[in-house]
Amino acid sequence: MTLLESYENICPLNKFIKRLYEDVNLNLYAQDSILQQIMNSRNDTIKIIGSKLYRNYKTIGSDKRVNITNSCSYLNYWIDEQKSIHITGESGVDISLWQLIEDLWNTLENDESLKNNCKRIKAKNGIAERKKNMDLMVYCENRDYLKDMCQKIIRSSNNRYCSILPQYIDKYYKIFFQDNNCIKGNTNDKDDKIHISEYCTLYNISKTFPEYDFHNSKILGKTNSRTAIPECRSTAHLESPDRMYGEEIHTYSGETSSSPNSESWKSVFYVGISSFGFFFFLFFLYRRTSLGPLLRSFIIKQKKLSVHVDEQRQDNVLENLSGYIDCSSEGNEYNFSYNPLQN
Repeated sequence: MTLLESYENICPLNKFIKRLYEDVNLNLYAQDSILQQIMNSRNDTIKIIGSKLYRNYKTIGSDKRVNITNSCSYLNYWIDEQKSIHITGESGVDISLWQLIEDLWNTLENDESLKNNCKRIKAKNGIAERKKNMDLMVYCENRDYLKDMCQKIIRSSNNRYCSILPQYIDKYYKIFFQDNNCIKGNTNDKDDKIHISEYCTLYNISKTFPEYDFHNSKILGKTNSRTAIPECRSTAHLESPDRMYGEEIHTYSGETSSSPNSESWKSVFYVGISSFGFFFFLFFLYRRTSLGPLLRSFIIKQKKLSVHVDEQRQDNVLENLSGYIDCSSEGNEYNFSYNPLQN
């Protein structure tokens, strides 16, 4: 375990959370009257979850260093997490058995002897989404605790809190930055999964993950060099999937109606591609197969035949022309030899 991890483990909220997942000394609560219905259920899972709920509910508010609202929020998250794990698992817990857990919470909430009043929250988001919110909440409370401890003993020569604080902030900045490629919403329309308060929000990196200088026994903020998480481009569409699909369909139909020649251009394009492919296929056959020599031989024969035909035609023309000249000559001789008598 690193020094940073050891300091994280002693943060009060982390200690509260750790106890939720520990089964230690649960038998100490088995005889409490408030748990009798739970213990009579004969289901070990229900007994364990009920005992943990009882034990940790009573400790809310006992440690003044822990924010009551935050510990109550995490207890609500933990119960819903256990429900999602066991209600559909192989632990034999059905919805009627789980109602015993809900009834126990209601009893604790109305118990005037308890100093806190942690109400059962009906969550609207799923476990995976709520975990993001819980992780951010836990980080912020631990950050504030480490900062307070640093400030209290800043004059001490053995003040490790002040050296741990920037390490802790840097560690979780990298984690949140890597886990969130972009953030939904914006500063005017915040997503409650990644926004808790002004100094605990992924919409403002400089306030949530500050950088400090420690000088003259003071914690001084300095110019933040951390890169902000970009806003998701399609946030507006993600908020309303039905509208997004409707807009896409409308835009497509509008473009189609405003471009009547698009189909004809597509036809020309496909005809051109087909023609090019056909001629390329013929060229391949001509150069790479036996069809080439046969085609060349055929072309040469056709040329020779064409030349022969042309020569015959030329000879016939000359013969006809020669016959015509001979006939003309005979006629001339006849004309010259005729001399009519004159009176």
